[in-house]
Amino acid sequence: MARKDKRRLLLVSSIVGATSLATGLFLDVIDAWEIFTRNSTNSDSLQLETTSTLDDFSEWHIPASAIGGNFPIPEAGEESCGPAQEAWLKRYGSPLIRRFHVDMFNSAEDGVTLSLTDFRPESSTLPDRGEPRIRVICDSRNPRPATIQYIRIEADKNDSIASQISMDDNKDPAERPVAATLMLEPGESQQALLEIFSRYPASGRILVSTIAGNEKKEIPLPGTRFSLPPLLFSGEVYLVTRAKGLECERIDEGFIQSCTISQVQVEAAEAMLE
Repeated sequence: MARKDKRRLLLVSSIVGATSLATGLFLDVIDAWEIFTRNSTNSDSLQLETTSTLDDFSEWHIPASAIGGNFPIPEAGEESCGPAQEAWLKRYGSPLIRRFHVDMFNSAEDGVTLSLTDFRPESSTLPDRGEPRIRVICDSRNPRPATIQYIRIEADKNDSIASQISMDDNKDPAERPVAATLMLEPGESQQALLEIFSRYPASGRILVSTIAGNEKKEIPLPGTRFSLPPLLFSGEVYLVTRAKGLECERIDEGFIQSCTISQVQVEAAEAMLE
């Protein structure tokens, strides 16, 4: 082989070697940059969207004095919550916004679990309770869901921590409420239903704490501003529209129990004397 050809071969080999080395270094830099810039879980990874929810039923509040014999009974084949029933509720009551549906998403690509805990109200209450109002559910579902799950928040108690409630017609309730804590892995989404109860007039918003590793942050839940009237038994005794008219129900130790209209009227009269 001629000396010139040998020099040319050595030059090409050197260029190929240098190119391979540069390519390897470049790929190493890219890998390091991806690791450095990767989106790991932190408090800013949480994405929230909240809407007040009525699903396929609506809620109202009425004075006890409105409970009488003039509630419109549905005709055979009519819905238990139709135009006539809603017109009556609009005449004697007001809409009750106390349920919020929250969509949560951890936008991180890797890292630790993002926890949401300490759901609680930030509210102002009036010391004078005034006339208690009765919660009314205008409901056409038949049958209603056998299982009800929600996060229970007491709006008139700023120091209260929300509890996770699960009521199942086929199972015994838990012995005591469990503090509400939701966990989001990187890239995971969840949904939660918040239900607010209040014995006294209360207005405010819902706060929650986020925990990502050693980082803890308190944030307001967007879209959760509320203004509640004083509800009889905080709203855990309520009326439901049925085929035969208004029926009474109450939440008792995790079960939905039946009650009577006359009991509601008596309890409301006694509450006025407190």
